[in-house]
Amino acid sequence: MLFPPRGLRFIRIRHNHTLRPARMTTLELTETTILSRNPDMVTGTVDQDVMIMSIDSGQYFQLNPIAGAILALMEQPIALRDLTLAIQQRFDVSPEVLAIELTDFIRGLVSRKIILVG
Repeated sequence: MLFPPRGLRFIRIRHNHTLRPARMTTLELTETTILSRNPDMVTGTVDQDVMIMSIDSGQYFQLNPIAGAILALMEQPIALRDLTLAIQQRFDVSPEVLAIELTDFIRGLVSRKIILVG
């Protein structure tokens, strides 16, 4: 399976039925940064997409199957290095492309409070 280009483009955020862009964070990520899915988010699957809902904000997020698979890898706390290796084993993506795409994707998830750092 090919890794999609530009990770943040495959997340849709809806709030009151309007599409809103993510607020990117300048989060410093290292190989040892620990990432995990936010347990306060409600998740489910519709067709092959992963749906995530924030009860607090009323926002919901739709992730395509690849984004959902990456999020599933963060079900338990995982170091960025281990997450990167798992993705490289599962998807056809060059290390250079993955470094850029995954960093952007993680920053978007953190800014939306879908995943936690630390």
